[in-house]
Amino acid sequence: MSTQVSPFTKTLDPHERKWFAVRVMAKCEKMVAKALDRKSIPYYLPLKTQVRHYTRKVKKVETPLIKGYLLVHLLLEDYIPVLDTHHVVGFVKYDNAPAVVKDEDIEMLKRVEGSAHNAENISSDDLVPGVELEIIGGDLTGLRGRLVEVKGKEYVSIELIHMDSFIILDVDKKYLSIL
Repeated sequence: MSTQVSPFTKTLDPHERKWFAVRVMAKCEKMVAKALDRKSIPYYLPLKTQVRHYTRKVKKVETPLIKGYLLVHLLLEDYIPVLDTHHVVGFVKYDNAPAVVKDEDIEMLKRVEGSAHNAENISSDDLVPGVELEIIGGDLTGLRGRLVEVKGKEYVSIELIHMDSFIILDVDKKYLSIL
């Protein structure tokens, strides 16, 4: 008689917390975060602040950096309570088991989220879509990406490739260096 090992035991541990990505219903990230907080399940919801212009007012709002996902720091016992949370669709899986998100990826997201963008001056003539750039100032120092577009005199959009996904971020040109 052969014993089959569950794919879940590959990633979920009863003694050591690991990070996992959870898919949630559209525009429900903050509601799921509050529900997990009530269940005392550690989570991380990276947010970005956006300025929205309305007819009679300008308002700052926080929106998820990665729409439709939330990161949870779990033990094996937390798996079912997370799945039972309203608006949770399921775990991101790899090889039929919840996919572990590396601590380095979490740290990168925290740096992106807390980016105070912004240390050197480069010419606009050098900024052509596709050029490789390195951030040399602010919380994101050391990250590299490709130029997507120039946004006015001061900012550019760059594409950071991490966690097998793309994050496009607006960064002040004075904090970039061409590689």
